[in-house]
Amino acid sequence: MIENLSTQLSRLFYPINERVGVSMGVVSGHQSKHKQKHLVFTISLTKPTSVQVYLVKITAKSEVKKMLVC
Repeated sequence: MIENLSTQLSRLFYPINERVGVSMGVVSGHQSKHKQKHLVFTISLTKPTSVQVYLVKITAKSEVKKMLVC
């Protein structure tokens, strides 16, 4: 599961020249067991280097959606 998740995240950010630095699972009290949310910190490879935070949602059907937080 963890290897699959790290592979999915790497593939998601690879085309936009960003690499995943840290990924943290986010759990709410009433969250569905079929959905996963992760806070992902990425580092850009282009100059100027920047760190961005994304909220990545993974559904039970393995659909991956990302939303820029900051």
